[in-house]
Parts: sequence; C-alpha cells; structure tokens
Amino acid sequence: MGEKWILDDYLYLCKGLKLNESQVFSVIVFVGDSEFKTKMPENVTHGSGYIKFIKSKTQSVLTKSEVKEIVSRIEAGRLTPSFKTNREHIKHVKAIAKKK
Repeated sequence: MGEKWILDDYLYLCKGLKLNESQVFSVIVFVGDSEFKTKMPENVTHGSGYIKFIKSKTQSVLTKSEVKEIVSRIEAGRLTPSFKTNREHIKHVKAIAKKK
C-alpha cells in the first residue's frame, strides 16, 4: 500500500511539473536507528546515504531553461507562507491521507 502512495505522488509530481518519468528520481530516506533486514533498491537509504544516490546521477536530464521554467511553475503555484495557509495545508494533507 505504501508503494502505491509513493508511485501516485511520483506520477502526480511528474504531471504537475510537465516532466516525463525519466526526468524525476525518487529517493526514500529513513532516519533514526533504522536497519534494513533485506537488500534495498539504490534509491532507498537511511541517514546521509541519500547524498551518494544524488551524486550518482551525473547525466543531465534538463536544460538550464527547463530548470528555470520548472522553478517558475513551482513559484507560481506556491501559497503565501502564513499560519492560515499552513493550517489549510495540514487540513488538505489529512483529507488526502483519509481517502487513501
């Protein structure tokens, strides 16, 4: 079930930013005293292991102009930071979690 949530969020992010799946990399990081019982994929790590994963991605997947365009999309959709928008965001996330 958790994998479905991650895939849904990943695909939603790709769609929202108008990117294809080969342009977005998913990384999952566990913190604290986590210890994996089985071998994990390279994008699942704990502690600062995510740094190695990120640094392993050396091939460019976006041009500089595409990066600027994506940043503009993110900024355009961002709410003004305030206590009110924070409360609304929390309410929205809880509603989404309840549906899942």
